[in-house]
Amino acid sequence: MYVRIASGLALAAGLALCAQAEAAPQYGSHGGYGGGDTIRCESDGGRQRYCQADTRGGVRLSRQLSNSSCVQGSSWGYDRRGVWVSQGCRADFEIGRGGRGGSGWGQSGAGWGDRGGGQVLSCDSNKERLNRCNASVRRGARLVRQNSNSPCIEGQSWGWDRNGVWVSNGCRGQFRID
Repeated sequence: MYVRIASGLALAAGLALCAQAEAAPQYGSHGGYGGGDTIRCESDGGRQRYCQADTRGGVRLSRQLSNSSCVQGSSWGYDRRGVWVSQGCRADFEIGRGGRGGSGWGQSGAGWGDRGGGQVLSCDSNKERLNRCNASVRRGARLVRQNSNSPCIEGQSWGWDRNGVWVSNGCRGQFRID
């Protein structure tokens, strides 16, 4: 009987540790933009997850990892305490530095904008069609802001080469060109 109780307690403790690890943001270098720390925050099973971080310098989605859409204000967002995700959104987020306020980056309208460290290009896949947005790309392109409900997943619904950015499958977004 004591063995069963001890086994049950060990199992409960192990599950509690797994739940804590699942909820904790993962800091590190996940292909971020270089201005601050990058955290990974994941909504598993469609549940809302909150990842604590110092967001005073702003937050931007740097890489979507899920097939579920990550749309700011709908399936992800942030406040001064951290980043939240829901509805299956899993992504890497860059946490900015230097007191830029909470406005984030790259929130321009359509077309080009100079946002420091590169230019921002809006590129839209309308009616699920492939679209190419021409630009001179030297070092790369990164999704700055997703404007669609359809997921923008690098290598699947968007990508880049030296001649610009391509989007498909309804991905609409703003891309930083370096």
